Amino acid sequence: MKKSLLTLTLLLAGSGLAASATKIGFIDVEKIKAQHPSNKTITQLEKEASSALDPIRKKITDLQKTVGSSKPTAAQEKQYKDLQTQYNNTFEKYQKQLKPKLDAMAKSIDTAVQKVAKAQGFQIVMSKNVAASSGLVVYAEEKSTDLTAAVIKALK
Repeated sequence: MKKSLLTLTLLLAGSGLAASATKIGFIDVEKIKAQHPSNKTITQLEKEASSALDPIRKKITDLQKTVGSSKPTAAQEKQYKDLQTQYNNTFEKYQKQLKPKLDAMAKSIDTAVQKVAKAQGFQIVMSKNVAASSGLVVYAEEKSTDLTAAVIKALK
């Protein structure tokens, strides 16, 4: 009886191992984002935000250097608070424009990854850069596991 129970356990474990062969794919997220149809719009908006925020940030930094360790005057404190308010308002304005576009990009990429993974029989898809930098994956056959081109194609 013990022998048959052991045999049954080994058979079940062995069949579970064979059935659990998991196909893992990888994507280059940055490359996909760069090829995304809405990337130009997002990049342009980020440049506009930077152009609007950089001069304000520079004024704040210059004011901090001017005041240094000495006691700031009331006018300098007011100017500093006004600049911070201006910076925060400008940042929020661009953030409200960017967030929906970035969320839509992420959602469409996720959908494309799922579509490609299912079509090609992959159960797990990981970011190539994260997997490599974390040491999570030491080696992967790139030809058979890289789904980046297929995902880019699915986005267009």
